[in-house]
Amino acid sequence: MVRPSTYRTTKYDKKIIGRVLPGQSGRFGAAIGKQVEIENIIKPLIGFDINLPYYIIFGKELYKLRMTHGADIVANEVCILEDKWKSRGLAEATLREVEAAMNCPVCGAVPPPPPDWCADAWNYRKKITMDHTLVPNTTQTDFPVLIDITDADLSARAKADGSDICFYLTGCAQKLKREIEYWDKATGVLVVWVKIPSLSHLVDTDIDMYYGNAAGAETNDTATWNNNFVMVQHMTDDPDNATTQDSTSYDNDGAKIGAGNPGEVNGKIYKAQEFNGSTSVITVTDDTELRLTSVGTVEAWIKVTGTTDWRVMVGKISGTSGAASELDYMIQLDNTNAKLRGFIGNGAGTNVQTGTVDVVDGSWHHVAFTWDGSKLRIYNDGNFDTDLDQTVNAQSTNHPVLIGKYHTTYYYTGDIDEVRLSNTARSGDWLKTSHNNQNNPGDFYTVGAEESSP
Repeated sequence: MVRPSTYRTTKYDKKIIGRVLPGQSGRFGAAIGKQVEIENIIKPLIGFDINLPYYIIFGKELYKLRMTHGADIVANEVCILEDKWKSRGLAEATLREVEAAMNCPVCGAVPPPPPDWCADAWNYRKKITMDHTLVPNTTQTDFPVLIDITDADLSARAKADGSDICFYLTGCAQKLKREIEYWDKATGVLVVWVKIPSLSHLVDTDIDMYYGNAAGAETNDTATWNNNFVMVQHMTDDPDNATTQDSTSYDNDGAKIGAGNPGEVNGKIYKAQEFNGSTSVITVTDDTELRLTSVGTVEAWIKVTGTTDWRVMVGKISGTSGAASELDYMIQLDNTNAKLRGFIGNGAGTNVQTGTVDVVDGSWHHVAFTWDGSKLRIYNDGNFDTDLDQTVNAQSTNHPVLIGKYHTTYYYTGDIDEVRLSNTARSGDWLKTSHNNQNNPGDFYTVGAEESSP
């Protein structure tokens, strides 16, 4: 029960309405203005009530809390004060009116929904923030970012087929193209590529991942890979175990020697193909977009476990002999050392450039070879290695693209993952960003806390 009115409460009541008792002006004068202001806020809420002084004391405590914490005041602190005064008999509903009137969080109120909820039918989202310090020198356009996470919330709430997992730029400016390479609801493991329209090197880039929608019908989109990509092989078996699939719109799928040759193994990014050094090869039939003449990029993740003799990771070659006339372009291992070797040929002349970095150490390396009409360049783990003046263009033939073979006696031994061909010479900054993202995805971004829909 609230204590009945006493001389003490009457004294306080006189104080707050400005009737300071004799001898008290020095003590109370500085506080009278604020006390009167608080009374004028609270009294209209409750009219006449014998407990008016206690509601005003509650209001004064809220005011001090607000002055101490500013915008950082939390409902938890308000609830502690509320509980104290409820235990003394004040009405919860009136206390909460006072909380609102004092511009404080109202205890027990449902928090406001997060702003800019892009996907109305989706129940949950998480913010993913890209670290701009891992995007060197240049903002990248239409960049496919790898998101590789294990998430218990996704496991609990997303659909088994992942068709409710989608992405937006934070602020809802744009829905993003995505390709799920792997999703396991039981474990919450998600491997997905998301095309970021502008990946800044100056400020962090935020996107939102939405999930939790029984009616979701999202599908993989080949536009995740811009038109400069003419082949993107994740090196994961199709269900028949005898083919690998191109993720671009060009459908440059690969044919294995047969089911299990090469064999699917754990890769740098989900799965890879293991080449046995004697028979294993993946063949991609020639198509016009694969004829990269004056400009191009070949890149892959490799883990070499065998000898280096002219072992080709990726090349557009006949596969029957080592004659220059049967080779358009390739990236291989030099036969005299463990270095990378980039090669383009026009049937009569060739340009060959050998790198300086040893990649035969049993570890994964991101390797790339580019040509732009002026220079041949070799990159290792996103770092520029060496270059050479380009004096010829690659010839345009119907040779297939071979992964893991040069000709009848030179087969690659080891694992290959993420084979990509582009009809442009990727910049060093692009390749370094690719390496930073794919080598350690967890360092490239942070994943925020789960938010629920309004």
